[in-house]
Amino acid sequence: MEKNENLSSILLGFNPVELSRQTPIENWPVVTSEPVSFYQICQQMDQLAQEQDSRFIILNPVVNPEGITGSTRMKGGSATKFLLDTMFASAVVNQFNNNVPTSEVIYRLLNGFQQTVLHTYQFSNQHTEIANLIQRAAFSLRNGGSIYYLGSGNAGMIGFIDASECGPTYGAKVTDVQGFIANGWKSVFGHRYDSIQPRMEDSILIDSADFEARVLPNLTEFDTVLFLDIDSDSVNEVYATEKRDLLSLAQKIQSHNSNTFVSYISVSAVEPEHACMYPVSSPADSSVKHKNVPIEGIPVVNVRVPYMSLVPGLDGFAELSLKLVLNAITTGAHVLKGTVFGNRMINLRVSNNKLFYRAIGIVSNIVHVDEVTARKCLLKAIYRSDSIEEFEQQAISKHIEVAVKTDKVVPVAMLLSSNPSITVEKALEILQQEPVIRNAIAKLSN
Repeated sequence: MEKNENLSSILLGFNPVELSRQTPIENWPVVTSEPVSFYQICQQMDQLAQEQDSRFIILNPVVNPEGITGSTRMKGGSATKFLLDTMFASAVVNQFNNNVPTSEVIYRLLNGFQQTVLHTYQFSNQHTEIANLIQRAAFSLRNGGSIYYLGSGNAGMIGFIDASECGPTYGAKVTDVQGFIANGWKSVFGHRYDSIQPRMEDSILIDSADFEARVLPNLTEFDTVLFLDIDSDSVNEVYATEKRDLLSLAQKIQSHNSNTFVSYISVSAVEPEHACMYPVSSPADSSVKHKNVPIEGIPVVNVRVPYMSLVPGLDGFAELSLKLVLNAITTGAHVLKGTVFGNRMINLRVSNNKLFYRAIGIVSNIVHVDEVTARKCLLKAIYRSDSIEEFEQQAISKHIEVAVKTDKVVPVAMLLSSNPSITVEKALEILQQEPVIRNAIAKLSN
C-alpha cells in the first residue's frame, strides 16, 4: 500500500481482523504470483495502523448479533449509519464550536444514537401499532399483495433502501416491497440530476407520481401502503409541499379502494425545542413549519425520540429510528411468511461473494452437513442440475451471475443436502407443493 499524506484510508467493519475471510479476492490487481485475500489486506492495514501518526485506520467495533442470523442490515447497516453520521457531525461541531473536546462530542452523539434505539424499541408507546403493521405486512406477502412505502426527502430514501434490501435478504420479488419518493430521482440526486446519464427513471420508477399512475389503480385489499415522515421543524417550502402532496395521495387511495390498508408512520421529537443535539448554527430556512395533521380514516403511528438531529440539516437520529421501524416491519413480515428457519434466513438471493459463502454456511449449519457437501448442493441448486462437474472449477463470480437470476437457491440446496436421494427436480416439486420453505424442510427432515 502506498502512503499519501493527503489521504486517510479507513477500513470499516464489525469483526476482529483475525476473523476476516481468507478466500482470494477475484480480479484484485496482481502484484505477486499468489492470490490476495481480504484477510491479508486487513492484516496489512492493521500493521500500518499501529504506526505513529498513521493515516490508516481500522474502525471495527463489536456489536451484538442480528436477530436473524446472516442478515446484516439491522446490525451492520444501522451501525454503519450512526458511525458515519457521528464522524461527519463531529467535524461540523468542531468547525463551529471548537472549544468542545471532540471526544466529548463523539460520546454525546453515540449516546444519542443509543437513546434513539431505546426509545424506538423499548420506551415507545407504539409497540402495539408497530406489531399490527408487521402482522398486516405479513398478510400482504402471504396473499400475493405488496408493501408500498411513500415518503419525501430522506424519509422516502429510507423506505426505498429498506425495500431494496428485501430481495437479497429474503429472496423477495421486486414487487413484494417497493419504495417511492416524491419527485423520484430528482430528489435523490438533487443538483446533480441533470448530469446523470442514462436517466434512472428509464429502468427503475420510484417517483410518487409513478405510484399514482401505475400502482394506485390496481391496489387491492391485499396491499399495504405506508406513508413515511420525518417531522422536522426545519424544512423548506419544496419539502413541505411534497408532504402535502403525499397526504393528498393518501386520501386518493382511500377514495379509490377503501379496503387497501393505509397507515402513516412519523418520527418526531419528544420535546420539539430540544430536537437538535448541537444547534451550532441557525437552520438555512426555519420559516416553514410542518406538523402532522391526522388524516381521516388513516391511522398515524408516531414514534418519538429524544433528538431528531445531530446538527442542523442532519436528522440522523430520526432517520435511524425510521430505519429500525421499517426494518422491523419487513423482517417480521418475512419471518411470518416463512422465509426463515429458526433464526436463519433461508431464502436469501446469492447476489455477491459474501452471500455465496454465507449460503454455504447456512446449508451446512441447518442441515448438519460438511461445507464441501453444502457447496456441491448449492451449485446444483444454482445450475438446476444434478451433475455439476463442469461448473465446480469456475470462478465464484460466474456462479453468482447465474444465482442472482435463480429463485429459491438456498432452499433447494437445503433439501438436496438433507436427503442425498433427492434430485433437483424433486426438490423444486416439494417447494411447489409447500411454499413455506421452513415447513418443507421440516417435513423432509422428519
